[in-house]
This record gives sequence, structure tokens and C-alpha cells, in this order.
Amino acid sequence: WAPALLLSSYMNIETYTTVMATFAKKNFQPGSPLRTLYMLFAGQGQELFNEDEINPLLDNWQQNISMILGNRTPGDADVILGLGDGLVNYRREVEAGHLCYLLGGGVFEHLEAKGARMCLLGVNHVTHPSNYWSPAAIQRTEVWERAQQLGNQKFSAPPLQVYKLAHAIYLSELGFQEKAL
Repeated sequence: WAPALLLSSYMNIETYTTVMATFAKKNFQPGSPLRTLYMLFAGQGQELFNEDEINPLLDNWQQNISMILGNRTPGDADVILGLGDGLVNYRREVEAGHLCYLLGGGVFEHLEAKGARMCLLGVNHVTHPSNYWSPAAIQRTEVWERAQQLGNQKFSAPPLQVYKLAHAIYLSELGFQEKAL
């Protein structure tokens, strides 16, 4: 494979990506972090989500995320977000999926936003649209927001304001007016 990879790198990009993807598919099992890495090198990260690849990929999502984050490539954020989608939609592992969304640069969105991936940290707004928020979910999201603000004082997350208001009302109704402020 070394000569093929070397020669193809001196040809055009299409030949190189084809050889790299073929190398990855023939030498590494689906779900292998090295297969993921070489598919990203080949610019074919979306092929990792084919029917025969998605389950092994999700089985090893932690190792694959580690490999991706340790070896950044163009398009890797889309693969990280895709891992999050797979974890949330196929496995119902909301917390793991949300971690992927955060690592992939995903943002919190309004519930009404079409295709919103994440409204509050650790809860699935799609399966429970009428009662997905809880004080714990709001607090988890506020902790994340505060951590972001420590790194960037100008950081803001407007979609979270409605939840903060709901949480303040909830605290006030319980008699915790000081905490509600």
C-alpha cells in the first residue's frame, strides 16, 4: 500500500482519495478508529455512516472521537456531529450525543428551530417536546454556558434565555426568590 499511497499523492486529488479510502476499507474493520482517520484523510468521512458502518462506529464512538480530536482534518466536525446524530437517533444515548454535538461545534437551538439537535443539555426535546425541560437540564446547560463565558466574556447563547426565565419562575414559586434573581 505504501507505493500506491505515495504515487497517488503525486497524481490528482481524486485518485489519492480513492486509494486512501480503499486502503482504509481493506485494512481496517468498520468502527476502527484508524479506519475513521483514514476515511477522513481521504475526505470521505460521510461514508462512515453507511448502513454497514454505522453500528460498529457507534459501538466505538469514544475511541473514534478521541482519534478525530487528536488528528483534526477538514470535515471532521461533520463526522463528530454525525456521531452525535447516530447516538441520539439510533441508540437513544442523548448525553453521549450531546457531548459529540458540543465537541463538533454544535450549538443550542430554539425548540421551534427546524432540525434542532440540542435545546438543553442531556434531554431529548424530539421524543418529549412538551415536557423535556427540567431544572436539572437547565442547570447542566447553565454550567456549560458559564464555562464558555469564562473562556470568552462576550459569549452568549440567546436560545437559553427562555429556559433561564422558566427556571427563575420555578425557583420563585418554590420560595427561592434570591436564587431566582
